[in-house]
This record gives sequence, C-alpha cells and structure tokens, in this order.
Amino acid sequence: MEELIQQLDEHLHYDGHENQGEELFIYVNSLRGTVNCSYCGQPSGQIHSRKVRTLKDLPIQGKKVKLLLDQRKFFCKNKDCDRTTFAERFDFFEPKATKTNRLQNEMLRVALTQSSVAASRYLRNSVAAVGKSTICNLLKKGIKTDVEKARVISVCIDDFALKKRTRYGTVMVNVETHKIVDMIESREATDVSRWLAEYPNLCVVSRDGSQQYAAAITAAHPGAMQISDRFHLLKNLNDRATDAFQKLFQGRIAIPITSGTQNIRYDILIDTKADRIRLVKKLRSEGRSKRGNRSADRVIGSHGQKVY
Repeated sequence: MEELIQQLDEHLHYDGHENQGEELFIYVNSLRGTVNCSYCGQPSGQIHSRKVRTLKDLPIQGKKVKLLLDQRKFFCKNKDCDRTTFAERFDFFEPKATKTNRLQNEMLRVALTQSSVAASRYLRNSVAAVGKSTICNLLKKGIKTDVEKARVISVCIDDFALKKRTRYGTVMVNVETHKIVDMIESREATDVSRWLAEYPNLCVVSRDGSQQYAAAITAAHPGAMQISDRFHLLKNLNDRATDAFQKLFQGRIAIPITSGTQNIRYDILIDTKADRIRLVKKLRSEGRSKRGNRSADRVIGSHGQKVY
C-alpha cells in the first residue's frame, strides 16, 4: 500500500486504511519538513494549522477509494510576501479539487465516448460517485480549446439552438478528428463568412442545405469544396423515394376475402359506412358467433346498436 500511495506523490506516507462497505478510506500525510510558499517561493517549516482533506481516487479491487490527507498550513516568513499563511500543495490534485488528477482523467476518458448521463451511471457504479453536472463541468474545463487554425483543412458546420425558435448558433467540427473546433452565437451569412475566414486553409466544408451557409462559404473560401453532409443526403434520398412510391402505388389496395383471410380487419378495406353496414349484414347472415358480431359492431362503430 505504501508503494501505491507514493505513486501519487513520493512525499506521501501511508498511515493506514479502513474498509467500510463499498468504500475504502486510506489515511495519508506528508513527509516534507519544509515547504515552499506557493506565492513567493520562500521555504518555511513553521506549521500554522492542519485539516483533513478528502479526495476521491481510482478504485482498488472494486472498492471506491477516498484519500484522507492530513494537509498542513504554514506561516510564510517572507515579510515582502502578500500572504501570511499558505497551504501545502501537491501535484496529484488541484488546490480546490475534491478528486485526484488521475480520477479526473479517467472521468474525462469515459465521458468523451458517451453522453454525460450514461457516463455518470457507469462511473457511479464502478469508479466513483459523480453526477451529470460534475461531468459536464469537467468536460468544459478538461477539453483543450487551443486550435491551430492554419492546420484545419476539412470541417463540417451546422446550426444549433441556443433558444429554440429564437436564437441559433453555428458549430464547426473537424471531419478528420470528429471533435469540435469552434462555435459562434450566430448563423447569419456575414457572421459565418467572417468566422470561416479566420481559418485560411479550409479546402472542404460539409454543410446542410442552407443557402446562408453556402453563401458564407463561397464568400470566405471561393475555392473550397462544399459537400452535403451524410444525414441530409440520406434524408433527401428517403424523401424522394417516398414520393416516388406514393405516386407509383395506390393508397389503398383491395385484398380479396378468402378462407385464409377471415380474421383480418375489414375496416381497413372499406371506405364508407354504408359499405361497412352491408359487410356486417353479410357476416351475420353467414351465422357468425356473438363474439364475431361484436367484432363486426366495431367495424361499423355501432357499439351494440341494431343494424336493420
């Protein structure tokens, strides 16, 4: 266990652990005699106070792990420093974090492959108790947004609703990496054109059928190839095929009644109520059962009314 703890930080010392149900509590403290001030760099060994810091970590043998770190606060002896005291810091977690860096990396890895709801369910069952909002906040902070615009060559742009039927934005996705490159809070042609012009080497732009996007791409990159995205290609193909079949075939196809079609729904073959009444009289004249009569009543919608 001592070796596992020192993988987090070589200055940590293992004090013990406690097994409580599905959770494993590990007690650790620091071995450093002096600590440099995190503001001015002046070393200090005079302890001001202590507090127990609880940090969630990766599971061990199916147990969810919580580290209980005895964190110290020191006096800063530098008179020119703006701070009188400072807390001891470690590299394996951020100053105000409640999770270790390696746990956050695992959460980020899982969240990038599925929705935040599904990721939260998986992590809660097997790794650590985290909610959907925690994962969303981690994604916002954990994904690097610095993009070399000159290296972006092929992208897909599409609109999304900031407020449905009121405000819309445009998102740009790298076709090669399938990751979001940039977003703007507009889908107007002038704004999108100015935005696309910031990426000087765009050669291929995938889009929907919007004429505004077509005009914006042409204005910003006249030589770029514009491609309809796969979703709209399939949707347009499906719409055209549906129209063609509707023109080719009738809306209703008469199916002759034979011995093998006695239990079919007759109401789907008959257009008018008069035709349905004639069908019911024919069925009753053939000596159908009462159960069959009730089914026939449902055909014409009589609900027990007599048919003369």
